Amino acid sequence: MNLADRILDVFSIDPQAAALEYGGVWRSWAEVAGACARINDVLGAAGVPRHAPVGVLVRNRPAHVAAYLALIVSGRTIVTLNPMQPAELVAREIRSLRLMAVLAEADDWGEEMKAAAREAGSVAVAMRHSGDSPADCLPGLERPGEGPYHEPVPDVVAQMLTSGTTGKPKRIPVAAGAFLKSLEAGVWSGKGSDNAARRLKRSPSILYVPMLHISGFYRCIFAFFEGRPTVLIDKFSVDAWRAAVVTYRPRTIGLPPTALRMVLDADLPREDLSSLMAVTVGTAPLDAETRKAFERRYGIPVLCNYGATEFLGPVATWTLADHKSYADSKAGSVGRAIRGTQFRIVDPQSGQPLGVDAVGMLEVRSDRFGDDAGWVRTTDLASIDADGFLFMHGRADAAIIRGGFKVLPEVVAEALQQHPQVREAAVVGIPDERLGAVPVAAVELVAGGEVSETELIGFVRQRLTVYQVPVQVRIVPELPRTPSMKAALPAVRALFEGDRAAQATA
Repeated sequence: MNLADRILDVFSIDPQAAALEYGGVWRSWAEVAGACARINDVLGAAGVPRHAPVGVLVRNRPAHVAAYLALIVSGRTIVTLNPMQPAELVAREIRSLRLMAVLAEADDWGEEMKAAAREAGSVAVAMRHSGDSPADCLPGLERPGEGPYHEPVPDVVAQMLTSGTTGKPKRIPVAAGAFLKSLEAGVWSGKGSDNAARRLKRSPSILYVPMLHISGFYRCIFAFFEGRPTVLIDKFSVDAWRAAVVTYRPRTIGLPPTALRMVLDADLPREDLSSLMAVTVGTAPLDAETRKAFERRYGIPVLCNYGATEFLGPVATWTLADHKSYADSKAGSVGRAIRGTQFRIVDPQSGQPLGVDAVGMLEVRSDRFGDDAGWVRTTDLASIDADGFLFMHGRADAAIIRGGFKVLPEVVAEALQQHPQVREAAVVGIPDERLGAVPVAAVELVAGGEVSETELIGFVRQRLTVYQVPVQVRIVPELPRTPSMKAALPAVRALFEGDRAAQATA
């Protein structure tokens, strides 16, 4: 059974059961299926063929869930557009992508976007998560223009934006076969069956990570793949997250490291989280001390994982059994390879495989990409211990070469985060005439935290080699972030480059 058939099958199990909650209102499986059908009817009537790439300006809203499902069911390719950028930039993307159709919430269709759709010849579909009609074409933009259009991409579910943590976001093709295997692996890792019985799950998924990126996209589609109701939250906040956990009592839940720190800082009553058997953490590294502090405070195992947009989800994870046996001795690991995945560490220059505990470039081989799939080189520095646990040591492309010495930003950030007043730190390199590059750090303090930048530099001097110590630390109210709540390193770098430009002209 392919992904489209699986979704249609889930829709038919118990159509009147609750499927999707948003803003306190539940929608049934039949209502979600009806919204999908309406979107496909609108696209079909407009002359947008199956397999055509279709843009979606993605928000965590019911209409956008329906849009994702509709495009998958109809065989069209999803092309994600980021609503968190200015309308001018969205319009520029619409012009350059030349998509036959673009779906966006009605309120997002401002004059700039409409003009861009008209220029590109794109059908403009306005979506709504309330009212009688979930989707309609905008007047004057009901039919495609003369083209040329974005070429069809057969057997690709989506062209998914990366998070843009280290630079401009890229679009990664999500191959249909590989994505289906990833979803099946998710069911298996949850101790279900790839061909689970035709019944709906009772415990809902709580989805607050942005559906714009692979983590939110995967979780959204996975819930419908396994027949699990979903509670949809626009954007993470401790209050909204806590309310959903207290109301629906899930057994497991995911938290990015930043959100986990926010929950830890909030010091919620332990009983609020008493339903949770585990918290999974991905999207970015989590330091061992924060993990241990969360586990002490709430008594819930924290299971880290590792994945990337290119791998269509996690490829390494902790299990509860591994946590019970190795939580202390393997602190800092992101777990072991999931079923159907292999890791190896190679020398960055020669490409030769390295031995146990050696640090080098991580390569991944996964049967998601076929039985004869080769090794895929990542940009991550890693090591693998004798028991197969994977440890991450930063990104090779983010290393700062300071006078010939290699500085890994993650090492510096972890040292800063050991200070009790620091919630999170982000470290980047900036150019230096004498040394080539030097590390600098932006720091977000815990609520009510008080410490000076000079004190923080003194603190890390006791924990780092001299060339690792940042030349400047800046305390900011909030770190700039990507939609997936990672620190946005280009924006962090801009904080310091602005200072240097001002000094140069002073």
